[in-house]
Amino acid sequence: MKQIIYLMVLLLLSGCTSETKIPQSFEVIDQSVDVMVMREFNEQLYLGTNEGLFIMNDDHQIQAVELIKSLSLIHTLYVAEDQRLYVGGMNGLMAIDESGKQTYYDASEEWLPDTRVLYVTGDESGSLYIGTFGGLGILELSGMKGSVMTVEDGLLVAMVNRIVLPEDGSLWLASYNVRNGGITRVKNNQIIYYEDELASIHITSILQLENQLYFGGGVYDEGGLTIFTKDDNDWHIESVLHEEDGFAGPKVRSLYMDRNQLYIGSEYSGLAVWEDDQQKIFTDKDGLSHNEVKCIYRYNGELLIGTRNGLSRLLE
Repeated sequence: MKQIIYLMVLLLLSGCTSETKIPQSFEVIDQSVDVMVMREFNEQLYLGTNEGLFIMNDDHQIQAVELIKSLSLIHTLYVAEDQRLYVGGMNGLMAIDESGKQTYYDASEEWLPDTRVLYVTGDESGSLYIGTFGGLGILELSGMKGSVMTVEDGLLVAMVNRIVLPEDGSLWLASYNVRNGGITRVKNNQIIYYEDELASIHITSILQLENQLYFGGGVYDEGGLTIFTKDDNDWHIESVLHEEDGFAGPKVRSLYMDRNQLYIGSEYSGLAVWEDDQQKIFTDKDGLSHNEVKCIYRYNGELLIGTRNGLSRLLE
């Protein structure tokens, strides 16, 4: 209970104030696709699924996007500074511009260490960071030139499943479901590793708040949430939380902050919602399309919950 109270204090310090109420129920709007990631682009909602790329219209109708190269298991969607949507799957990387033109990239590119793409993010200077099974790709969009970072360059392990770029200029690279994994942190050519001190070395999700980083993860029946806080000097682990602290299940599958509320999706057991000293857990009995909550995203005024078996929306 002390850890829960402490987390609520951290949320308040991050700039969140209580103006909303804990949700009461959800409604299933689709059960046709396994939704792994969602992103708005060009006034449409794109869905990355295990079967490819889809879009959803305002009537919640879902249709497939025809790609010039079929992508399976789409783990990541990112809108970069060049105004293109980057779509990463297990057999390559696709870029789609606002006119719909598609460009396909694979590991023949000097900046892409592996065709199996897990995560894409970027910064305001126009650099793209691409996590793969074989390392990190770094691409300068202005000239489409780049480099790679592998274990030989200091990565804890080759797999890069999640990436976060705090404002202090550091680069955090997290792995998942590999032996001896964890987090590699890079800044000013200095490398720091985080392993046993984490709630789990298998990182599934990252949430970035002001001066805070939340790392959720786990495998099978173990996992939790590790919270880093930055003070004047450096980052440090502020709290390590597990299922008994108020999660729906042991493994944290997804994280999202919406209107002062922290959403914590689990692998098997539904969704926990926290606000101040309130907590509530939702399952498929409360309107979730499945108890494996893979992603959470607000679009067009609705909070959407992507699961292994479709989509639900928050009834507000």
